[in-house]
Amino acid sequence: MQVLVNGHDVGTIDGSASLAEVIEHVRRELVPEGMVLTALELDGRELGALDPAATVIDADAASTLAVRWGSPREIVAASRDAMGTWMERLERALTACAEHARRGEEWSAGYVSCLDGFQTFVRYVHPAGSVLEADGRGAAPSLAGVAADLRELEQAFVRKDDVGVADVLEYQLAALVHDWREYLR
Repeated sequence: MQVLVNGHDVGTIDGSASLAEVIEHVRRELVPEGMVLTALELDGRELGALDPAATVIDADAASTLAVRWGSPREIVAASRDAMGTWMERLERALTACAEHARRGEEWSAGYVSCLDGFQTFVRYVHPAGSVLEADGRGAAPSLAGVAADLRELEQAFVRKDDVGVADVLEYQLAALVHDWREYLR
């Protein structure tokens, strides 16, 4: 089986091995330290959802294993534009939910969607901020107050305090998303 790393032919593998063994071999022998796996294809089929330890590759039956690696910095840069657009929509959704709550309109359905989006946002920006700070971009907006903001939001929700919910959504969560969007530009 021919092995391609980032589009370059790096040799062949014979016999059968677990996907994890193949990846470890390629990582150990062919990939510079500090790089991370970004894509894996066997004969043009994406293998990202497979369990590497449980998946056996028959190198004699397959023709090509394509492995793509990149630095964390490259991964953040590649996703920055898409995330900026997504963060802009999240910021608008948080603000719209807050406006509905202030006017006494139905807002609970949008609230759940906004919180799901905010949770995804936090999972993304924490590692992205670390990479960008290490790259000399400067200090990333702090996530230190997020837990307290979410507790305050929960308390306002339980009290049925629409104005309190709106304030946290708009002035704390949407503002944080805005700060991160600006930081990532």
